Amino acid sequence: MAISKFESEENKFAGFIYLLCSFGTSKEPSEATEGVKSFVMTHFARDYALFELACYMYFRIDMWLFCVRSDLREKIIRVFQREFVTLFSKALKMDNTADLFKQRVNKYGELARRDADPQEYHSSLSQLIYRTKDNQKPEL
Repeated sequence: MAISKFESEENKFAGFIYLLCSFGTSKEPSEATEGVKSFVMTHFARDYALFELACYMYFRIDMWLFCVRSDLREKIIRVFQREFVTLFSKALKMDNTADLFKQRVNKYGELARRDADPQEYHSSLSQLIYRTKDNQKPEL
């Protein structure tokens, strides 16, 4: 069996989702982080928060491809975008998933175009995740 079969963009997307879902799952948390982890798991370990994190991760992958592997960008990003919207539309049961996704990615793109510092990205992401506290739906 050819290895290229495993290198499809759909399989890359599956790896992206796997990494997303394992975000923050440390096997041996320290005492200092146990309280924080408990708080996060209680209030933010839900699909809506993962959606916000996934939008940011998608943006970062797109930026990396744009800067480093522009020859692969269109092929990969087209599939990622399609699979992203399909998956999260089903998981979140929201009709406006594509609009939310587009808005989030455009916002991060605006930050990139004005050469924002990393703190601005993290602040935007933190605010969006905080809005999902206790499983509140994301909004435009």
